[in-house]
Amino acid sequence: MQKQLGMSPDEMSFMSEKYGKLDFFETKSDQWKDTCKHCLLYNSEECHRACCMGIHRIDGKNGYFSIHQMPE
Repeated sequence: MQKQLGMSPDEMSFMSEKYGKLDFFETKSDQWKDTCKHCLLYNSEECHRACCMGIHRIDGKNGYFSIHQMPE
C-alpha cells in the first residue's frame, strides 16, 4: 500500500514523491535564510503544497521540510 502524498494531518511531515517522508523542522524566523534555504521542497511543484509558513499552519510555526536522520 502506497502512502498518501502531501501533508500529514498534524502538519509535522510531508510525503514527497521524490524524497519520501520529510519531517518539519521549526525555525526561529520566517526569513528565507532560515526556512526555504534548507527545505528539500524549495522551488518545486511540491513546495506549494507544503505548509511551512506560520500563517498557513495550525500551530503558527515557521520552518522547513527535510530529512535529518537518514532512513535505515
